[in-house]
Amino acid sequence: MKKVIVTGAAGFVGRWLVSRLLEHNVHVTAVVLEGSPGLALLPKSNQLTVVFCKPEDVLKLPEMIPCHGYDVFYNLAWVGAGGPKRADYTIQLNNVKLCLDYYTSAQKLGCKKFVAIGTIGQYMAQLSMERNIVSENFIYALSKSFCESLLRVQGNGAECKIIWATLTGLYGLGDTPPNLVNYTIKSLLDGVSPTYGPALQPFDFIHISDCVEALYLIGLSKTQENSFLIGSGHPRILKDFLAEIGAIVAPEITMGIGVRPDDGTVYKIEWFDTLTLHKETGFVPKISFAEGIRQTADWLRSLKKEEH
Repeated sequence: MKKVIVTGAAGFVGRWLVSRLLEHNVHVTAVVLEGSPGLALLPKSNQLTVVFCKPEDVLKLPEMIPCHGYDVFYNLAWVGAGGPKRADYTIQLNNVKLCLDYYTSAQKLGCKKFVAIGTIGQYMAQLSMERNIVSENFIYALSKSFCESLLRVQGNGAECKIIWATLTGLYGLGDTPPNLVNYTIKSLLDGVSPTYGPALQPFDFIHISDCVEALYLIGLSKTQENSFLIGSGHPRILKDFLAEIGAIVAPEITMGIGVRPDDGTVYKIEWFDTLTLHKETGFVPKISFAEGIRQTADWLRSLKKEEH
């Protein structure tokens, strides 16, 4: 793998992936929005080319990027992956169209492989809907599922192979939008007991550094598989993860597990199977959950000091 394209390169996963690819001596063409807050955080390298592209100009990418014949097109561009925008159907449907447009451009650019990002919430939302549990928060996950289905149709018989990489609970340095890990650590650092439902469902987390290594290996692999689950491979009951965070960050504070009512969220342990990822790419995570939490807590603690 010598040269790739990364969209959403100024985002959380994008910045980490670009850095990892550069470490592996891969030339990266980063596609970003002009004025993106994370743009200044991209590494400086003669192996990195930055291309500014507005959403309405995505189909013009083949004209904006000088050379063709890329090995992999990593599409990380997705607005509203966290926070209240997850429930905005206009934003989420626009994301679907944008992904399909990126794939069209990837084909014209001669890309051999198109890697798009999914969420473990796709399985949860589908199962919940089957059980008549409905929430507007499912709009994000269902839009991801819709996008994956349309991509499969659009790419049927095409030379540019589509790979859907589904992420489990992602966390780590630089992830500022609210997520379960950040909420928990920030609450503990503020001396407040974080509260949850019973948290009895199985779950898995993966540190951002391990996640981008897995994405690199997927791009590098000659696999015939077209979907992968990216996780630590060691799922546990969610409350056990939460208890471990509490014990590491602030053991003196009682964790409010079970304080909130059960929201009906259901996950299945088999959804977190990473065997295919390991067999096809050789991926083995390097950062334990405990180590990742310590790193993330130190980073959030430093941000807290800067605010004061």
